[in-house]
Formats: sequence, structure tokens, C-alpha cells
Amino acid sequence: MRGYEDSPGNMSTGLTEWFRNEVHFWRCVHAVLIVVALQFILTPVALFFLQFSVYSPFDGFSDWLTSFADSPWRHICLLGAVFVLAVYHVTCVNVAPVIHVTRLAQVVHFCHPRSHGQALLRAFAGAIFVRAMLGMSRGPYARVDVRCTPSAEFEECMSEAYVFLVLHGAFTSVSLHLSQLAAKGSCLAFPPIQVVSLRKHLHISSTVRRAAWDTMRRAYIYYLLFFFLGSFLKCWIYGDMEPTIWVGDLQTVWGLIDLRLLWALVVTGAALRTVDQLAVVMRDYYLTKGYQFPVMIQFEAERPLQLSTAMASRGCAFVQYLSFQDFRLLAEHSRARRAQVFAVSTPGCHPLHWGALCEACLVLVRQFCQALGQVDMPPPTRPPNPPPGTPQASRTEGASFLRMRPLALATPPLGPMQMMNQVQPPPPQPKLSIVRRMLDALKSNPLASYFISELPDVKSRQLFADCQPLIWAIEGLCLLVCASKKEDQYGVVQFSLPEIFSALLELDQLLERHGKRCSILRRPNSSSGRELRLGRALAAAVTTGLYQMTTTFKQHLGSIDLTTEYRRRLKQFEDFTR
Repeated sequence: MRGYEDSPGNMSTGLTEWFRNEVHFWRCVHAVLIVVALQFILTPVALFFLQFSVYSPFDGFSDWLTSFADSPWRHICLLGAVFVLAVYHVTCVNVAPVIHVTRLAQVVHFCHPRSHGQALLRAFAGAIFVRAMLGMSRGPYARVDVRCTPSAEFEECMSEAYVFLVLHGAFTSVSLHLSQLAAKGSCLAFPPIQVVSLRKHLHISSTVRRAAWDTMRRAYIYYLLFFFLGSFLKCWIYGDMEPTIWVGDLQTVWGLIDLRLLWALVVTGAALRTVDQLAVVMRDYYLTKGYQFPVMIQFEAERPLQLSTAMASRGCAFVQYLSFQDFRLLAEHSRARRAQVFAVSTPGCHPLHWGALCEACLVLVRQFCQALGQVDMPPPTRPPNPPPGTPQASRTEGASFLRMRPLALATPPLGPMQMMNQVQPPPPQPKLSIVRRMLDALKSNPLASYFISELPDVKSRQLFADCQPLIWAIEGLCLLVCASKKEDQYGVVQFSLPEIFSALLELDQLLERHGKRCSILRRPNSSSGRELRLGRALAAAVTTGLYQMTTTFKQHLGSIDLTTEYRRRLKQFEDFTR
């Protein structure tokens, strides 16, 4: 870290590299290893249900144990498929969702080649997972080649039920990918309450029940697809082979009504969905787990790892989220670390730590206020200039000439040639670009306008989609201010009170004004997703913080230097707390 001591840019780069190599990498490794290790518990349970029989209920366990010696490559394939799914979830992740401005952008996002490649990768992993599990079961669906008739020993045919189940694994993975893509499942969900125990965070039983229910609920879709497209899929898979004879009549309604096949489909689909859901749970648990940044440092080389430096950095979104999360937890739960924040430097007695942390929070508040003000600002409108020949234009020109006449210098009258030389042609009108003209032409078409027109409240969604660090900053700042009344021995916080109150009152005013014009915030029962929840959480954090500080310093509010407008707005909080 010695090479990152000079400039803020190098410091931010060093912090990002350190976090990526020392924190993020090992958290991803732990998440993947936990998911892979859980398969030694989930796989025998799935085989137990897959081969359950009243007369021999433990055949699944015995087959799972003997498969280690008979066919270990099946275990390798199954663990490899689980490893691919777990690595996909920890690598294809972001902390804030991408908000698309138009419906066309949403369609392009779904049809992007990267999305297609990810879907194919997950489909291949899902098919391998189901095929390996069926091979371990040693049941009627364990092999793709079966006897054509019970009496024919050397004549083998292709099992249509085996292909049916393997393709269902690919279908399940693709449907999971599409549903997570639509619901922004790659975005991390930072919990409001940190769950320390991994056992309490897993909820394996509820995950398995939900996976089984989702598999049964979506089974009819796959049945319909296989009924209409199954013959084409079989020809595509085995088209280059010799003419094959298929066992099983799954192209008819009566052939599909097979309870044993349905049970195998539910068990294998539920196992695959459980693995995928556990990979998401482990990803969210490890990547959103709190990390303690040091408030005070002993060596200059550790400055990039300091809490104030991490909060002020903008190079890595993960670092910013975790630093503000740590700041929020520090402000509420750690008295010893709060004492480090309120400490002063020696020599000099300067509140360096409090000043840096407070400034990092207030910078975030000011940036959000500026962005929110630009969203609420109406576009500038200029009245069209009247033509020169109209009476209104003549009166305007005459009035302006009379107003400017006393300020003009006395000049001799100009000759006709000089007047002709001074007359300049009007500037040419700027020509619209070809793309602009094409967009204007498309907007006149109702169908095209539906896709390229801006979605409602999209600017508000973009603004609130990434405001989680701001919520933590406001909550932590207000908690520190309230705790300073008893714990601040040097009075370092009182000098920042006017600035903190002014910033929060301005933000509260802008949020109240924005809530009146934003349709998604006006609907009390709206389910617009993450952005709506964060917007309401931000408004609640600002209001709660102002109430907390007003209650704590209600006897000293008169001595805080505020403007008349902010004083009047603060009076509402004072009247409520009485």
C-alpha cells in the first residue's frame, strides 16, 4: 500500500485493489464452497425422495453411497454443475440496478448476446445436474438407453422419459435466469438487520418447500412445450445418429399423464431450484456481510483502508456500500469506536476523524439535493420571437430603441454605403441531424412511440435506485449527533450542527416537494419495487433523524445559526416533539 499515498486517485485505486483481492475474492470463495459442500446433504435427500418406496425406503441412500465407487464421474459432474451455478451468481452481481429509460432499452437488455450466453451456460449446467442425479438413482430413469421390451436382452432403445427430465433441467435453469433478469435478481439486497449466524440465514427447509411449489406451479408450461416441440428437440439432439426407437409415448396426452414421471420431474426440478436459491442466499450473505474499517490508523500506509477514506472513495461501489454500512453500525452499536470518532488529534486538538466522516456524509447529501433539484426543475421555455413585420415586433423594437437611446454615444449619421456594409445576413438555422430527424419521425408513429418514449418517473427511479449509502449516512450521522451529547468530551460535534441541520432540512424540503409530483411515491399501496422502498426509506430516515436531533437538543436549538426558512421548518419538528 505504500505506492498509494500521494494522490486521492492513487489512494482510491489502492483501496479498490485491496478490497478486490483481500475481501471480495475470499468472500466469493466462501460462498461457492458452502454451496458445493451443501450438496453432500441435499443430494442423498433428493435421491431418497426420488426412489422412495414403502418396501425399500433407503434405496436412495444406498445408491448414493455405492455410486462413489461405481461411477464417481457422476459426482464430479454434479459438483461441477453446482460450482458453475455458484460462480455465476457471485460474479454476475451489482449493488445497484440499472434503470432503463425506455421500453426499447428493456427489450435490448433482455435480447443482449451476453444474456443469451448466460442463459445457455445455466441451461447446460442444469441439464448436467439432472443427468448426474438421475444416473446416481439407478431407477427407471437412470439411463438413456433401455431395453425395448422386457424380454429383449440385446435390443436397446432410447428412453424418452430420460430426455424429458434432462430437458426439464435446462428449462428450469432458463426460466430461473429470465425471472431473475426481470426481477433484477443480480442486484444485492443489503438487509436492514445483519444476521450473524449462517445457520439462521440459510432456511433450507423453507427454501426446499418453495422450490418444490414453484416446480409444480410451472410444470404445465414445460408439459405444453414438450407436447408441441418435443419431436423437434429429439430430432435435433439425435439427428445425426442411426434411426432410433424411442420407448415411451410422451407425444400424447395419455403418455404425459404419468404420476411417476411427474414425481421425478418435481424432485429433480426442486433440487435444481434449491441449489440456485441457496447460491443466491450465500452470495447475499457473504457479499453484504459487514466489514469493520479502522477509524484511527497508526501508519500512513494504512490510510487507504481508513473508514473516512473508504466513505469518500468513488472507485468501487462495494467499498462505498460497506463503508457507509459500517458507519451506520458504528454509530448505533459501538461506543468504543464512537469515542475514536469524537477524539481530537495530538498535537493541535483538531477533530480530524469527525470532520472527515461528517464531510463525507454531507457531500453525499449535497450531491443528492442537487440531483433532486435538477429532476424537479421544469425545462426552460422561451417564448417564440415574433416576426419582424408584426406590430408587436415593431413596438418592441421601438421601445427597446427608446430605452437604449440615452446610453448611446453621439455618432455622425452614416451614409447609404456604410449602412449597407453594416447590414449582416441572419445566421443560418441549425440543421437537425439524421438521427434526430429519424427519431422525430418515429415519435409520430404510435407503435414506435410506445417503445422509444420515456417511461413514467424514470428519473426518480434512477435517483432512488442508488440511495442506500445516503440512507446509512443520514442515519449514522444523526445517531452520532445524538450520542455526542453524552459522549463528546471535546465538543467537536457542536460546530457542525448548523451545517447538518441545514443540509437535512433542505433535503426534507426537496423530498416533500418531489413526493407531491412523483406518481409512484403518491400511491400508498404501490409495488414499484426497490426504488420505491428506498425512496420511502430515505424520507423516513431524514424525518426520523430530524426528530431525534430536535428531541436531543431542543433546549439549545435557538443558538444554532439557521436561516429564517429553515428555522420555520424546524419549528414544525419542535412543536411535534413537545
